[in-house]
Amino acid sequence: MDRFGAPLMAACVILSMLGCGGDGSSPSSPSSPSSPSSPSGPSGPSGTFTVLYSFGASSTDGIDPQSLVQGTDGNFYGTTFSGGIYTATYAGEPLNQGSVGAGTFFKITPAGVETVLHSFGGGGDSAFPRPGPVQGTNGNFYGITEGDNSGGANIFEISLTGAETVLYSFLYPGTFAPTGVLIKGMDGNFYGTTTSSDAYSSGTVFQLTPAGVVTVLAAFGASSTDGTDPIPLIQGTDGNFYGTTASGGTNGGGTVFKITPAGVETVLYSFPTGIGAGGLTQGTDGNFYGTTAHGGTNNAGTVFEITPAGVETVLYSFTGSSANLIVGAEPSALIQGTDGNFYGTTSYGGTNGAGTIFKITPEGGETVLYSFPALSNPEDSIGLSGLIQGTDGNFYGTTQSGGANGDGTVFKYTP
Repeated sequence: MDRFGAPLMAACVILSMLGCGGDGSSPSSPSSPSSPSSPSGPSGPSGTFTVLYSFGASSTDGIDPQSLVQGTDGNFYGTTFSGGIYTATYAGEPLNQGSVGAGTFFKITPAGVETVLHSFGGGGDSAFPRPGPVQGTNGNFYGITEGDNSGGANIFEISLTGAETVLYSFLYPGTFAPTGVLIKGMDGNFYGTTTSSDAYSSGTVFQLTPAGVVTVLAAFGASSTDGTDPIPLIQGTDGNFYGTTASGGTNGGGTVFKITPAGVETVLYSFPTGIGAGGLTQGTDGNFYGTTAHGGTNNAGTVFEITPAGVETVLYSFTGSSANLIVGAEPSALIQGTDGNFYGTTSYGGTNGAGTIFKITPEGGETVLYSFPALSNPEDSIGLSGLIQGTDGNFYGTTQSGGANGDGTVFKYTP
């Protein structure tokens, strides 16, 4: 169980890391945005890696950045799990417990200029925001905080100027322990999952209106073959919601499921035990694509395809050899690029064992685009949160450690 309450998250997120460079190398200079025209690490086979910003530049800056989203204004927005001007007592697993910064909401321009818009943990605000803020039709962003010893998880709304409102608080015995990512539905409402509930204690899918009204659409665990502990959703082009569960199903290894907007759930596929499936993305061909942390020919993880009817195919098995450049990869969720190929990151492996950026074709042909340099402490992890593709065609992401201050980075990869 990781600190976000979900049994499996593709990214390994760690609060306090030893100082290492934005790409995993030793620090050598103060934090400052890197010039977009000056690569901050080795180039890939046909691309360039650039560190746009290193966190921890001041005592009020965020630490441990999570995944990004590009706003309608062209800037990037995200949260840091720690840092900021307020402190809170972390109540998660025994990892760096104690009073630490309660997190921030930040903006970063494509040129790498970062602004802290909001510090969590003050004035009745909740603490420790999770990955995946999403922008609503009103231009504001919505997300989830994990909470601390003084309070539980909240759903928040935050404006472009940093004005924050708590819309909903998760309280036992109602639906609680959200997995941390909201999606915006076609109807303008938001949807998410929890790993616990008051029905079968196996998780739920819920709907949140922009006004803060939460409705449970479906509860998992109603049968012995149902999935349990759902991972964040996507909405398919057919209007239904699709996702994976970390456990349950016929084999106990999790499932791929479909849920209608009315809350009718169907198990499409059951994974083998111990597979560790991540989230899904829908391809332009209408099929769904995802990754597993384990399984495959070498038990080092896979990329898989599954049709809306539930027919699953392993497209690629990561190998356990350094020649493949990915070893025990723990790949993040995939995105489909504008070129039709899929892109992702791994938390481990690569030529230096510190993770990679990779590309995979719809037919399963895999290419390592970039290998992060070795960490100064092999027990640490760069902690990659996956990629997004900007409107400029470049890929953007974060590392939860590294950078000039050892507190994480925002990076750009130019194909």
